[in-house]
Amino acid sequence: MKKIYYLLLFLVLISCSKDEPVIADFDVSLSENGKVTLTNKSTGADTYEWDFGNGINSIEKNPSVQYDSNKDYTINLTAKGKSGQNTKPKTVKITNVIEPSDNFVGTFSGTMLYSCCNTQNKTTRKAIIKINKVDKNTISVELTQLGGYVSSNIYQESLVSDIFRFSKVKAESQTSFKIDESIVTFDGTSNRRCVGTMTIAGSNLIIKFDSDFFSHKYEMTLQKN
Repeated sequence: MKKIYYLLLFLVLISCSKDEPVIADFDVSLSENGKVTLTNKSTGADTYEWDFGNGINSIEKNPSVQYDSNKDYTINLTAKGKSGQNTKPKTVKITNVIEPSDNFVGTFSGTMLYSCCNTQNKTTRKAIIKINKVDKNTISVELTQLGGYVSSNIYQESLVSDIFRFSKVKAESQTSFKIDESIVTFDGTSNRRCVGTMTIAGSNLIIKFDSDFFSHKYEMTLQKN
């Protein structure tokens, strides 16, 4: 009887000493503009290796990843523990990455309506805009305002009066961008806060923005050269 008792006790001790099996698992949470948050639900593991399917990896327990294209990605989680390792794949479909139209990139020209100092008086000036794509969601803009006052009452159309440079104009949709940043004016030193929008409509570029420099306002519809 004692032998049976010790045998059962031995079997219990052996079963209790076994390490918990490793099971990899995770939940996927999608948010705006291609961002994915991953919640680790693995058991029996103490280290984790993620492959997000876009050439990026992570060893965080609960990482997040920013995708830049609308397509399917396979995420692989490899969980590792004392009893071994286990890999769990999941495919996520990304559909909400903002991919602005390439029509934004290039040179545009036309006329600008300009006003300042909280008045309704507007002056028409010529404008040239050069746009470069920084990445899929950001563009840089250089706006040259042609025309200015040589003196208090002498206006010269050929005078280059201002060059505004926006370095981080962010996309809000495929056809619209938001201006919200400090810019550099023509003298290269003055930082001005500007807020507004840029939209593309066929071959036209429509821009409206306000500057904190004496409440300057700019409105223009330009055509691509």
